[in-house]
Amino acid sequence: VSGIVAIAVAFGGVRPASASTITFEYIPGFGTPVDGMSIGTQFMAIFGVSFKLSNGDLPVLAKRGGPRTAFAGPPTDTTDDEPSPGQAVGDFFLTDDGAVGLPPIPLIINYAALDQQASGMLLDIDVLEAWTVDAYSGLNATGTLLESQVLTTASTNAADGNVTPFGFDRAIADIASLLITFSGSMGPGGVGFAFDNFSPPTLESFFTCGGDNTSTTFSGAIGN
Repeated sequence: VSGIVAIAVAFGGVRPASASTITFEYIPGFGTPVDGMSIGTQFMAIFGVSFKLSNGDLPVLAKRGGPRTAFAGPPTDTTDDEPSPGQAVGDFFLTDDGAVGLPPIPLIINYAALDQQASGMLLDIDVLEAWTVDAYSGLNATGTLLESQVLTTASTNAADGNVTPFGFDRAIADIASLLITFSGSMGPGGVGFAFDNFSPPTLESFFTCGGDNTSTTFSGAIGN
């Protein structure tokens, strides 16, 4: 066991990468992504999720290597968007605005139907950084705050260039959206953001699993 599977096993509740994991290495309807590409509703048809920032803008993709658009990697924050060896991530990650400096704009993930589970990984939690991941009952991080997880430098596998997992496993399918917010302190080199290996259900699961996932859906535009 190695890489992402080993990290997932260590964390416990996080599902390992599989066919139902968004790795941002392939974009539906587009193919191989490019650095700086905006991501919004491209994954809605297959995975039933959309992405946006809390200010209404769309997040963008960062590609491994320079220029620095997501985070400063090892050794000791001297490389550009470069994960540590053995982290089992690809060449692309989701970031906020393509700049490293001020605290990132919070990321919102909206679901097409209520979900019971969600997991993902944040890269490069180091220095004084911390992140809060909130699960909400309503779209756009509204409604009831169902559950929160705080990721810090003391969390599983957290280090310069490493991935740190988070995961929710609810008793019922009641998650409508996720909010990822920087909740730490900014170091001298600023703060970056990189998100990868997100595991929502596929739309197939909405139609085949029965129960709450098929009984509750959302209408209207939820992408942007």
